[in-house]
Amino acid sequence: NKDMGAVDTRCVIDFSKSFLPHGVFQRLVCLCVEYVSRKTALDDSIRMSKNCAQFSAFAGHEVELVEDPSRQAILVSSSNLEKVVRILSSMLLKINDNVMGGQLKYQVLIDGKEFEPEKVLDIPSRTLDIDSFLDSLN
Repeated sequence: NKDMGAVDTRCVIDFSKSFLPHGVFQRLVCLCVEYVSRKTALDDSIRMSKNCAQFSAFAGHEVELVEDPSRQAILVSSSNLEKVVRILSSMLLKINDNVMGGQLKYQVLIDGKEFEPEKVLDIPSRTLDIDSFLDSLN
């Protein structure tokens, strides 16, 4: 993978207390691609491989997502971790509500500390269609 200059991985979306279901990472990446495409041209701002997605302009910042099946985790690197993690957390809530029936169990850890749920964007993910949901992310 080409280094896009993102900071070291300090965020782990940890599914190890249950498991990281097949397809959750891919669904998260799809939401990210659609989100980025609404904000910028998709020319070379996205790079993807089997377990990695890199975005050079995700909410105006560099982001790398890596699926780590051995740790049952998704690793997140970003040049603005707090803003990016708020958006990703909202996306995971949307996936959990609409696809996983609320059964997806995970923790978001930044520097080893649990991310505070109140920092998640206040978006009613259960009731919004996907277009309205993505448009509401800032």
